[in-house]
Amino acid sequence: VRPAAAQPVGLAPSPGGATDLVVSVGNFDIGETRSTPAIGVEVRNDFGWYGIGPAAGVLVTGHGATYVHAGFHAEWGTRRVRVHGHLALGGYARGDGKDLGGVFEFREAIGLAYRATDEVQIGLQFAHISNGDLFDRNPGVEDLQLMFSIPLREAW
Repeated sequence: VRPAAAQPVGLAPSPGGATDLVVSVGNFDIGETRSTPAIGVEVRNDFGWYGIGPAAGVLVTGHGATYVHAGFHAEWGTRRVRVHGHLALGGYARGDGKDLGGVFEFREAIGLAYRATDEVQIGLQFAHISNGDLFDRNPGVEDLQLMFSIPLREAW
């Protein structure tokens, strides 16, 4: 009788084809005098190409600013601990919030999540939003969010 092959230990992409609904709450423009609560909703899909897939979402702040974005999301990790990365381009409407210099803004984010069950993840995400010097003014903001992710089929 041969022993079963050992399973490799290390980082692996998420299972291909999953579409997740991510709801997040946190603070927009952290560390600044006008920081404000924020809530976000995002849809992420992993086509299984090395854990990379499209993502789109919206973030709304307590000052009435809105950021709508689309880009790419990546996820890797062990069965329970997951690392998330996100690159996006979006449109920013200031409301009574911070002037970011223009409408078009880039977003880079990194997160760490715990897979509480085989389908539910809870984690923290840190993001930076700025216009990359496309406009004369480019103050940028940092955003820290508590995120909750479930498969989209479970959301209905």
